[in-house]
This record gives sequence, structure tokens and C-alpha cells, in this order.
Amino acid sequence: MKTAIDLAIGLVIIALFAAAGDLIVGITRVPVPAPILGMALFAVFLLLVPGLRAQVERAAMALTGLLGALIVPPFVGLALFRDELGANFGSVAIIILITTPLTAVVTALSHRWIKSLQRADSCRDNNSTP
Repeated sequence: MKTAIDLAIGLVIIALFAAAGDLIVGITRVPVPAPILGMALFAVFLLLVPGLRAQVERAAMALTGLLGALIVPPFVGLALFRDELGANFGSVAIIILITTPLTAVVTALSHRWIKSLQRADSCRDNNSTP
């Protein structure tokens, strides 16, 4: 039972740093991704607060253990289709070279559009209050 509670407390602490990064970026509009800022704050606190590492270590190890679920399947697919990829390497390379920047552009435009909708919604909310 204590192990589960320690794990939950560690996960909450990690989530609080992620939320702190989001809050700081939201308030200050600093041009840094919120997760990066939260992770930087977490690193600083790990250095400054001696007991923090022990408190979050179990949760961090659990999260790190889940990375394999995200990384292994693509490599298994590469191994399974090695012959097909080799035979079509030129086509695959061209597709990757085109779709990677295209994905980045679409993501950036989508982000900009969503932010503009949020600003418009925020302005509408501010104007509707008496």
C-alpha cells in the first residue's frame, strides 16, 4: 500500500511541475514550450530540495518503463518490413522529406489558428462581463 501511495505522490509532484510550466508560460507569455519550462523547474528543484529525488524516483522509473511501449513497435515494424523498405528506399526517402516539413507547417498553422480562437473567446468573455 505504501508503495502505491509513494508512486501516486511522485506522479502528482511530476504533474505539478508540468502544470507550473504551463501556468508560467500562460501568464508570462514567455516563448518557451511549457513542458520544457516545467522540466527545467523540476531539475532545479531536484538540485535544491534533497528529499525530492527520493520522493519522485519510483514514479519516474515507472514512467520511463512505459517508454518502450512507444519506441519498440516502430522498430519492430522496420525489422519486419526491412526488405520492402530497402526495395522502395528512394520513394520512402522522398515521402519522408516532403511530409516531415509539411507536418511541421500544418502543426504550426493549426496551433496558430487554435490560439486565435482562444484569444477571440477570451476577448468575448471579457467584454460580456458587466
